[in-house]
Amino acid sequence: MDVLVLMFYINIVGIIVFFISPHMQMTEVNETKIMMKKTTQQIDPIVKRYARLHGMDWRFIYAMIYVESSFEENARSQAGAVGLMQVMPTVGQDLDINNLYLPRQNIKAGVRHFYDYVHRIKGNTMHDRIHMALAAYNGGIGHIYDAKRLAQQRGLDPFSWSSIKKVLPDLENPEIYRQTRHGYCQGRQIIQYVEKIHKMYRRYKSAYPALPTIEEVQQRYTTISMADTTP
Repeated sequence: MDVLVLMFYINIVGIIVFFISPHMQMTEVNETKIMMKKTTQQIDPIVKRYARLHGMDWRFIYAMIYVESSFEENARSQAGAVGLMQVMPTVGQDLDINNLYLPRQNIKAGVRHFYDYVHRIKGNTMHDRIHMALAAYNGGIGHIYDAKRLAQQRGLDPFSWSSIKKVLPDLENPEIYRQTRHGYCQGRQIIQYVEKIHKMYRRYKSAYPALPTIEEVQQRYTTISMADTTP
């Protein structure tokens, strides 16, 4: 039986966010843990190192790796993206990373590349920026800029993911994408990609609830201590 539980996570800028969410069935949680144990033993320190370096939730990086490559180190896409996080060789070159099949180098490049998108793409909220950054990671940042311009032309908010989500499928229409700077893109597939990652992220968060940061514990202790001394 599903129950409602209070959960929290540390978002990309290090802020603890509390939320109430339906608890996953224990079978699904256990499946996630088994999958993690089988596939992440060697890369776990690497993922957590670069996630921490960029102020990101390591569980989010795992969700990206799962969707991108299913933890296959030698994965290669038809477009030429390689490795765990399916990084394009041109991205590796820009970051001075030579062997993208090596997990350490691939994860370092992938996390940095995504981090750059988050801070490069303008959005109303961090939620909007993360969603658009994921869309750019999958489909190319040029197509996201095209979607922003198209949204603005239609009187929609170009800094809102909900607006971008509405217009992305139209970039598959020749009458529309021929008028854009970067042409055709698989808009529906990009949306599905973003949703898959967030679905997997929710599974990881349920299987591995975040612990409060040291600052949060100290703040909580201070608050309790002040309450105890109040006359």
